[in-house]
Amino acid sequence: MLCTSWLKKSPLRAAVLVAVLMQSGCEPARGEVREWTKEDHDGAKTRGQTPQSTGNKDAAPGLANTLWTKTCSTCHGATGRGDGPFAPSTGMPDLTRPDLAKLTDDDLKKVIREGRNAMPANPDIPETVLDALVKRIRAGAQR
Repeated sequence: MLCTSWLKKSPLRAAVLVAVLMQSGCEPARGEVREWTKEDHDGAKTRGQTPQSTGNKDAAPGLANTLWTKTCSTCHGATGRGDGPFAPSTGMPDLTRPDLAKLTDDDLKKVIREGRNAMPANPDIPETVLDALVKRIRAGAQR
């Protein structure tokens, strides 16, 4: 244990000790440190995939449901009726309304990808998941 009288004798000793301890905790343990990228988060680079890859078609409905629950339902609501917790502040539309049927699947995909009004863009959703989201929206309109 360090003798406190040793540190009290010289404030410079204490400052050097603190600096050394802080520096030793900040040094990266391995290699070069690089800036974080979006791919680091979703793992696309490490899996050798691109965000727009087709992915597993069997997994797409489950991924679409997870995406809907975690992201879309906060505004559009659980069934797409525009009654999510943030709907009043964002003005999200009811996706179950009959006039939505005149929009094509590609129209819906475009809105999901590019966003509209308060809805943010989602350009990285794989095509199979987009298809599953559109299918989910269409099914909600039939409820």
